[in-house]
Amino acid sequence: MNRFPLVVFCVGVATGSMATAQSPGGRVCDATHYGARGDGTALDTGAIQRAIEACAGAGGGTILLKAGTFLSGTLVLRNNITLRIAPGATLVASPRIADFTPFPPEDVPKIAIDGSTQNKGNGPYHLIHADGAVNVAIEGGGTILGNAKAYWDADPKQTFVARRPRPSPLIEFVQTKGIRIEHITVRDAPGWMIHPLESADIRISNVTLLDDGHGPNTDGIDIDSSRNVLVRDSRIETGDDCVVLKTTGSGWEGYHRDDYTSLPETDDRIMATELTARWTYGDPASEIGFTASWEAVRAVVLETFGDHYSPSVQFTLHRMGDAVLEARPEVERISFSLPNRHHLLFDLSRFGLENDHEIFQATEEPYGLIEGTVERAPAPGSAADNGVVSASARSGA
Repeated sequence: MNRFPLVVFCVGVATGSMATAQSPGGRVCDATHYGARGDGTALDTGAIQRAIEACAGAGGGTILLKAGTFLSGTLVLRNNITLRIAPGATLVASPRIADFTPFPPEDVPKIAIDGSTQNKGNGPYHLIHADGAVNVAIEGGGTILGNAKAYWDADPKQTFVARRPRPSPLIEFVQTKGIRIEHITVRDAPGWMIHPLESADIRISNVTLLDDGHGPNTDGIDIDSSRNVLVRDSRIETGDDCVVLKTTGSGWEGYHRDDYTSLPETDDRIMATELTARWTYGDPASEIGFTASWEAVRAVVLETFGDHYSPSVQFTLHRMGDAVLEARPEVERISFSLPNRHHLLFDLSRFGLENDHEIFQATEEPYGLIEGTVERAPAPGSAADNGVVSASARSGA
């Protein structure tokens, strides 16, 4: 069992003040008014979702689960929605996977593939889900139960193995901005508990996450390719990782290979570097607010660095350059320098163990310095016009 009495834990690239979901004022949608029974037997998914849609249709508000036990499948949060589980109320995951909606559905067949992330805890079925939403929250002092043992089997070693499929991550937010999870208890998740993916402006505080120490892949919080994240004042006890920083958006593949190539291809690595950018402006006679321009270029670079799957440092370099030139017409050319800071998958086979993309080792080899410049094409008919947009990069050892 892993125990993690968390005091303060901050991660991400801060490009401004921390902005997180605020409690919406005004409308409160009591789920029982939309047909929720709260008796622990009737399936309340439809009623709770109707309350969500009603509140969202009115511009947002709070979905209230008062005292009772609300059995549910997948709930989808919309913009400006707070799910308030009051003290004495419990939201319980259905023991039947058929009550859950897969997101995305094309990932369902992957669950049967040994070694895939979908059967290791990062699957398409969830109890609470949001995709592309803004300003969402879970709060209230109540409890979320994952019904884990409905999805586990005991093995001879008195630990548990997961049935496939299972609702995991139990709570997942994808490409969502402004997430707040506070004053809530999550217990007995069948796999991962909380998974923000490619999201931003996230605050998780005063939460209690408890799972069986023998449970499979029972991560507490998996912060995945996300920015501006604050986790604090929480208690986390799980059978696997308590808090994990994940990068599912970087690989090293599709490059030219020859007899001397030794670095293996991978579609899952930690991309780490020290990024230096230098740029020049176009017309020196034009009026440029240099401070505002500097801040804007920096914001574009940081946003672009983490907004895509990157098969190589060179790919990301050119993507950042293109984004700056598109967003900032005053910039004529921009150059980047990115030294390699490799983190490669650690080989545990010597210990008779598998490493399912969980443990990475920082290494100084292979050495490398990636540099490149992206600049605008000369104006048609100018002396420098050769019909080519200049974009060059070089790698040095």
